[in-house]
Amino acid sequence: MSMKFISLTVLALGACLHSLSALAVPLLQLDIDSGVYDASPTEESTITTASVFDLYALGKHTSNKFDLSETYHISAALTPKTNFSFPDDDFGSFEVSYTDASGATQNKVIQVTADMTFGIPPLEANWDAAHDGGDLGSHDIYDTYFYELNFKFDAGSTVNSYNTEDDVAVSGTLLRETFSFDLTNLQIGYDLHFDLYSNKVKGGGDFDIDNFAPFSHDAGSQRAVPVPTPAGLLLLLVGLILVRLKAPV
Repeated sequence: MSMKFISLTVLALGACLHSLSALAVPLLQLDIDSGVYDASPTEESTITTASVFDLYALGKHTSNKFDLSETYHISAALTPKTNFSFPDDDFGSFEVSYTDASGATQNKVIQVTADMTFGIPPLEANWDAAHDGGDLGSHDIYDTYFYELNFKFDAGSTVNSYNTEDDVAVSGTLLRETFSFDLTNLQIGYDLHFDLYSNKVKGGGDFDIDNFAPFSHDAGSQRAVPVPTPAGLLLLLVGLILVRLKAPV
């Protein structure tokens, strides 16, 4: 048997395995309405450039690993990651509407960073998020400020099953919960990254990650940073000159 034939066979098998893996539906996934999947090795996430969008949490309830009674969590994390604190108006705020774990409708305005926690999810029983071995992986997002949303999947809220990485439809249904975000008042230059997970309780109030959406099935916003126009730059220059002229000698 020639080496060329062996090589072609290996490549063919690899392609088949890749195709099968692409069609596999993870236990948990995140998606964004009108978002686009960025397949680059440094991203592998569903991305939106919009300031107002719906984030979807998807659960494969047909799996024996899925617990419908369990509380699940979404981390809304500030990117690029930062480990310093400024007054709230330096970063602004974002809004989110969703149904929480108790079934109540929540409409929240989250002040950045005053209402957020610094560290790596999940939040511990004492609301701390210091790093330990059972945390979510950093994947170039954490440590940073994040806000944790708690919810349960509704058995009556379903969509046709699909893989968010390639939007390939699969037989069956997924549970879906919607989180409506408005980042209009979040300072330009900063965005949010989203992770989906459940917790398991360890001793002493330590919460560790149990199930989670793979990092290739997370999501985030990447809003465009406005580029100053020549007219805008000219106005800025005139303003600086006027300030300089009015400055006391």
